[in-house]
Amino acid sequence: MRQLFLTSMLWVFCIQSYAQSLNYRTNAPRCGDIIKRHQINYFYDGEEGRNVTWDFSNINTTYGDVTTEYFYDKDSVLCSVDSKMISKYQLSDDTLKLIGYKDRLNIMDYTEPVTLVTYPFAYGYSITNNYDGTGMYCQRLVTKHKGTVIVEANAEGCAINADGDTLRHVIRIHTIRTSSLCMYDPADTLFADSTHMKQEIQDINQWYVRGYRYPLYETKSTAYYDNMTPVSCVRTAYMYSPDDEKYLEDTENKQIREDIARENTAGKNIIHYTITNNGTSVVLDYDLDAEASINALLCNSRGMVYGRKKVHMAGGTGYQISFDTVSLPRGEYILYINVNGKVYNEKFCKY
Repeated sequence: MRQLFLTSMLWVFCIQSYAQSLNYRTNAPRCGDIIKRHQINYFYDGEEGRNVTWDFSNINTTYGDVTTEYFYDKDSVLCSVDSKMISKYQLSDDTLKLIGYKDRLNIMDYTEPVTLVTYPFAYGYSITNNYDGTGMYCQRLVTKHKGTVIVEANAEGCAINADGDTLRHVIRIHTIRTSSLCMYDPADTLFADSTHMKQEIQDINQWYVRGYRYPLYETKSTAYYDNMTPVSCVRTAYMYSPDDEKYLEDTENKQIREDIARENTAGKNIIHYTITNNGTSVVLDYDLDAEASINALLCNSRGMVYGRKKVHMAGGTGYQISFDTVSLPRGEYILYINVNGKVYNEKFCKY
């Protein structure tokens, strides 16, 4: 039984590989989050499919920042606000929907909301739905906005960021919104939906990386038409700095990033240590080449665990873990050391 317990303890820290997907727990927007995006040059979104590599190393030109804050309004509706717009959402554990927005000129409420994503959402998933809304322009004209939104996870792979680091477990979410927009005076009783019609086609790509709640890269292209005649096209792109993630107090994603770091260093000798047995204690002195989670077990030859210590340390030198051995009976013992999934063991005797 004790041997079984020892075996179970040694397997607790095995490393798992994850495929990327969007989930409510790790990717749904949260009240209180403040997101800063850096505007960058518009760029080509790349190929579709699996094992795609996106090179963002040359995308570093910024034209200013856009800060978005999430909060609950007085009706307990989740909202986001930036310098241009306030958006309102319907959020559940399986769906995020846009239910309205307000900017300097427009107020829009959707009777049929815009489905932005469903949870979970993995590579190969897609959703299509229609939306319909009514609002006001300049508090004077009635506006009607209706159309179709298609959301698909059409690529996954890895990305190279501006620092040259490779980010794995990346998934790209592609959204296309085709809509018609019309406005008219409320007094115009002869208004027909087929007149005064304008069209809008929006193409959005968002790159999500496992361990980060919000997309790290985003492109948006919006084309406008007047009665099917092209009028203009506006293209923007944004980058979200992973360094800003530490300010979100996002414990779920922080743990995922730590797990991935251990996965990336599993099998590598990043620890350099010496063992000292002075008769009253066993001391592990060690240095680390990189950040690591260390689990140490002190056991006898029959699998009985006499001590366990767990620490998480940054790369550095001069670290120490010690076990008191005064009360141990005489015999042979083993010190197991698990460093980011790589296991070492050292034998010693208590006389």
